Order: sequence, then C-alpha cells, then structure tokens
Amino acid sequence: MNINSQNNTLNFKARFLDSESLRRVANYAVEHNKFDKLNNSRKNIEKYYFNRRLLVDVGEKDGKPYITFTRFIKKPEVIVPKTMQDFKKDKITTFKSETKMNPLKFAFEKLVKLGNDAPKNRMFKNVIINK
Repeated sequence: MNINSQNNTLNFKARFLDSESLRRVANYAVEHNKFDKLNNSRKNIEKYYFNRRLLVDVGEKDGKPYITFTRFIKKPEVIVPKTMQDFKKDKITTFKSETKMNPLKFAFEKLVKLGNDAPKNRMFKNVIINK
C-alpha cells in the first residue's frame, strides 16, 4: 500500500519533519489498522510547543530497534518560522529496545507513548520540553 495515497497521512506532517522513517511508521499503522491511534498521538503532541519540530529516524542495531527524535527549535531572531532555515537543531533523544522486535512496531509504540497524556508524561517532557 502506498502511504502517499492515504489522505490521513497528509495531516501527520504538521509538527513532524517529513522523513522516510516517519512515512514507514505511518504505513505500518495504516497496514495494521492503527492509524487513528497514531494520528491521535500526533494531535496530542501538536497541542503544545508550536515553535518546535521533530525529525524521526528509525533503525536497527544488532537486531534491536531504536527510534531517534531530533528536536528543532525556532531561531531567536525569527518571529514567525516559515521554512526550515528558521529552525536550529536543539536536541537528539534516542530510545533503544532491549529485545529484538519489528523496528516499525517499536517506533509506532514510542510515537503513541510520546502523545499519551502529553505534556505530562515523562517521555514527552524528555523529548519536547527539557534541554
């Protein structure tokens, strides 16, 4: 299934930077009928910190998956950010699985967890808020 043909995925890019990893996770969610769960997580994340963007990278090392969130913040001299040049890289946070599993499932679960009870959950604070 081509993820670009899904109308739902267009909304997923709002606070997240477009990446192949994010497209693969969204495709995984669509294929497993879990896109609504992923989209709800996205909505929870987007309610806060409008001047931040996240780049998602999913990979595997020694058969164990990881997900990396690279946080970008608005440059101080920019009033209203319009392009990526208006942002600077601020923080990189990586979560690694202790066990071997499907990397897309692992990333999906982490993205959903990031949006659960945002902004009160520890993961959200670590990735989005804290330095």
